[in-house]
Amino acid sequence: MKHILILIFSLTICVSYSQENRIKEISENAFSFEFKFEKTPFLTKKIGEKEYIDFSKSPLAVLYEKDSPALPYYSKSILIPATGNSNYSIAYDEIIEYSTVDILPSLGLQKQNDTSTNYHFGANYQKDAFYPGMLYKTSSPFILRELRGQTIQLFPYQYNPITKTLQFYTNLRLEVSFDQLEGINEIKHASESHLGEILYKDHFINTSKHTSKYLAKSEFGEMLVICPASYSESIQPFVDWKNQKGIKTHIETVEKIGETAYEIKQYIQKYYTSNPSLLYLLLVGDAEDLPAFTYGNYSSDEYWSDSYYGQLSGDDYYSELFVGRFSGTPTDVKTMVDRTIEYEKTPSEGDWMTRAIGIASSQGMGIGDNGESDWQHERNIKTTLLANDYSYVYEFYDGNQGGLDAPNNPISSDIVDALNSGIGLLNYTGHGESKNFTTSNFNSSDILTTTNYGKYPFVVSVACNNGKFVNNTCMAETWLRATNNSKTTGAIAVCGSTILMDWAPPMKTQDEMVRLLSISDLTFRKTTLGAIFNNGQFSMLEKYGKNGENVIQTWLFFGDPSAVFRNKITKPIDFNIQICSTCPSSTELELNSSIDSIHVGISKNNQFITQGIFTNKKYSYSFPTTNVKENYMITLTKQNHKTAQFNLGTDGRLNIYPNPVNSKLTIENLSEFILEIFTLDGKYIQTYNHPGGYYFTLDVNYLTAGNYLFKITSNSSVFTEKVEVYH
Repeated sequence: MKHILILIFSLTICVSYSQENRIKEISENAFSFEFKFEKTPFLTKKIGEKEYIDFSKSPLAVLYEKDSPALPYYSKSILIPATGNSNYSIAYDEIIEYSTVDILPSLGLQKQNDTSTNYHFGANYQKDAFYPGMLYKTSSPFILRELRGQTIQLFPYQYNPITKTLQFYTNLRLEVSFDQLEGINEIKHASESHLGEILYKDHFINTSKHTSKYLAKSEFGEMLVICPASYSESIQPFVDWKNQKGIKTHIETVEKIGETAYEIKQYIQKYYTSNPSLLYLLLVGDAEDLPAFTYGNYSSDEYWSDSYYGQLSGDDYYSELFVGRFSGTPTDVKTMVDRTIEYEKTPSEGDWMTRAIGIASSQGMGIGDNGESDWQHERNIKTTLLANDYSYVYEFYDGNQGGLDAPNNPISSDIVDALNSGIGLLNYTGHGESKNFTTSNFNSSDILTTTNYGKYPFVVSVACNNGKFVNNTCMAETWLRATNNSKTTGAIAVCGSTILMDWAPPMKTQDEMVRLLSISDLTFRKTTLGAIFNNGQFSMLEKYGKNGENVIQTWLFFGDPSAVFRNKITKPIDFNIQICSTCPSSTELELNSSIDSIHVGISKNNQFITQGIFTNKKYSYSFPTTNVKENYMITLTKQNHKTAQFNLGTDGRLNIYPNPVNSKLTIENLSEFILEIFTLDGKYIQTYNHPGGYYFTLDVNYLTAGNYLFKITSNSSVFTEKVEVYH
């Protein structure tokens, strides 16, 4: 081990805030990596007459042990074997030593209602020893579906408060080996779904992030819907749509599985074991009808949780399922179902989804993630969004922050006007209560006045109590229940906390969510709202460790976790259909397109049959031959595209597609047929005679938009199909 000791006396000399990590060597039983830290200037803060080094603005996490030196540390997660233990050793090349320096103490992990900056120098300032006294620490192993991981924390800064000496380790090398002794949170029964690899493998530093197998990501696992029986009718169209889309969806009632949180969790656990492709869990009903789980009462705050239901492997807080809730009455749930289907199938036209709102307080300097105040955090989010195809981001910040932020504090009508103009994303960072944002005082009543018909934002609220829905109607619930003049308004989904929220950790989640939903790199991009939120949470938990656990527990997702986020102007899906209905053993469907990664769902009578994805701009499927006519629904979806659907008959006699149709309709029939077109009220429009044996293409541009009856007579059989024409 090589040690170089350098004595430096001036605070104008540099120390590291940034870092680079590199995997050096990987084998089946061991790997090693090194961290190189670069030097940047110290920042200082004057307390009384003394200057202290202030690490609060470091991009690294800062130790949150209250009244102890607030030193930065670095966290990363590694992938480890399914069983056994990890063993670590650490080495370093160089120590840079600074003498006669003072370090600010930590204020501890602060709630958002705590703006105190009273520094206290606790017991660790009285010890003649280097703090924290270790160069690394590891978490207990955790499980993410079929992946097992462990978080490593590195401490390149060591401080002795008696000698006032700061040591800085510029190059740390960690050696990791694995044994087969019994370990913690082992994976005993590995899932074959591979959804963990698709959704989480880029969370770990010792895996390749650029191999082709991860470029065409699919987030289409199965879904479980749990609701009281009285909600079944309201939620059924949602279940039908998800099965059509290619998400195999099962609905179960609390009356059948048990009405307590424990009984519900036990059922979900068993269902997941039997259905390893389960990815989405939707809870339907208010807490009075389908209970949230409570972790207990802490400082008069009840820790209500839905994420508990998705934590199925190990004793960690990493969730195997993406959990959402439709909270409200059956009538409210119908509103949520209608909004979700509209958002996914027929979104409103325009560029509203490329516009966003950022609302923030002027507080939090030195307390928030990376030491950012709330408004600085939101302005950095704006910069990220504008660099990734967003066209406009409103700035509504307390105080006078320049840029697009108007003088003085924003008011609720500013937010209402921006919402009514159409936006696709709303980020809030600041103080809050169960029914309002403190900055602007925008509240639940204001939500019900908006007229953002068809333009539904994803709302991410870093605020206290916005999701406090137990024995209360909170702001998050109002967003999802909202209507105006009997027309749907509100939000597509909301992230809201059930407790007084911590200041820094959820800001990290918000940053990671913005990165994941805005980047164009398919290697990293997540498309469903559930994947965006949960991967953001995992990134936060990696950085903050135990200090982030209560955020995982109590920051809830209200809405459909499988909904695909929209952040670009909607485009149509262009595709061509080729069908062989005379093939010897099956009907062969082949779809071609000028674009790739289109998702295909095949259903029959609203029951899931199969799903797949376009590869090399094509998709094919073989339908089994049957003795009776079988009608299938083919559904094509892709992020930021309009859904395409058509019906397909597979008996070789009659196929009509696409339906609905925009301009050209194809009728495939082996025999001669006569086509007659009528309006739904029976008014005759046109007759066509066709010899059969090949495709008949009909241009329907002469028909006005609406529904028609197509009556087809062939071989003395009469078929009637309702066809929707849109232009």
